[in-house]
Amino acid sequence: MKLNTKSIIAMTALCTQMFATDAKAQIMTDSNMPKLDSIYTQVPSYWDNKERWSNGPVSLHRFEGGKTKHDSITAVVRYSFLYKLKKENIDGIHYQYDNYEAAIDYDFCQLNPKYKDDEHVQKYAQVIMNIAEKYARIKTADRASSDIWEYPHHNYHETRAQAAVDLFNELTNYGKDTAEVNTYYEKSVRELKDILHPAQYAANLREKGGWDWHWGLLSNFPQGGGLCNTYGLDFGFHYHFDSRFFLGTELQFSFGGGCHGDIVTSERNIEKGEGVNNGKAMLTFGAKALKTRSISIAPILRLGVEDYAFPDQSKKANKKDYSPSITALTYGTGIAIDIPLWRSVRLDEGWYGKRNCYRGIRITPSVSLSDFGNGVGRITTYNLTVSYYGITRWLHDK
Repeated sequence: MKLNTKSIIAMTALCTQMFATDAKAQIMTDSNMPKLDSIYTQVPSYWDNKERWSNGPVSLHRFEGGKTKHDSITAVVRYSFLYKLKKENIDGIHYQYDNYEAAIDYDFCQLNPKYKDDEHVQKYAQVIMNIAEKYARIKTADRASSDIWEYPHHNYHETRAQAAVDLFNELTNYGKDTAEVNTYYEKSVRELKDILHPAQYAANLREKGGWDWHWGLLSNFPQGGGLCNTYGLDFGFHYHFDSRFFLGTELQFSFGGGCHGDIVTSERNIEKGEGVNNGKAMLTFGAKALKTRSISIAPILRLGVEDYAFPDQSKKANKKDYSPSITALTYGTGIAIDIPLWRSVRLDEGWYGKRNCYRGIRITPSVSLSDFGNGVGRITTYNLTVSYYGITRWLHDK
């Protein structure tokens, strides 16, 4: 078969027309398809038809599960427990706990059409939700008042709630016994009021061990020896063995002006007016003597080492001959006064278990005796620290 120029041109035109028709059809098809975003916005969320108990009474008009299977049943109520980490401020104390609440699932609730406007059936459905809410609150209280290893299995309270609902259905003939429904309704409302709030359970928990930290400002006032006052920073960490005793470490760094007089040591003489820097590393032991909601007082004992450095001497000194500082063994006593500004009660377990958390201001006046033992002798120093602290104390029910 021979193709001339006219045939080739005709075939090319035909192919072009066919491709253009397909493309136009494809464009029309794409334009008629709904956007992906609109598809998702048109589909209602599953959670839209699930209502928490606290959001109001049961509404029979929202039952979406169709009519009941048996004509003898007025309604079928489906519910579940919903979890939420709840935070509340009660009397100035921040509480955080695992909260469970009953929620009705209208998508699966069924209603006998004969009772769609029946007040007693609405009350019947509300009793079921009150029973579920009762056991949800019991689960919340159980989580708040028990140690994590004492918790019952996961669905323990849900199983008990369903058993109570089954008993209620039998006694009321699925809501047809209106007198029994009314009796149960009053009982369910009364029982909800009798369940304690987690904050009330927290009041029965006792503080045990824990830890605390602090950082702040310090001032040292040495008495004699030619040393001058120094001012600086204080850092500390303590471990609490129980509700009273604690042990920890403290680091202090302070800086001063010039010496008040000449300091004569067995190695060298430090002239009046030379600059002074001070550092301390100490072990601290303490015991709570008084604790109220507004103040805590703990006597403390300290033992550590102290070093006075003289920057001016370091410029002059031949480091092969001596170090331009004097070191002493220091020991002392004081009082740690804690003024809490904020308190949180964590009942949600988390990584550290149930605990009290405090934040506040710590004022620690103290006196120390430093024994230099190199010709300087013993020097008494009055100290004052003002710091910001945080305390975490574990809570137990025994």
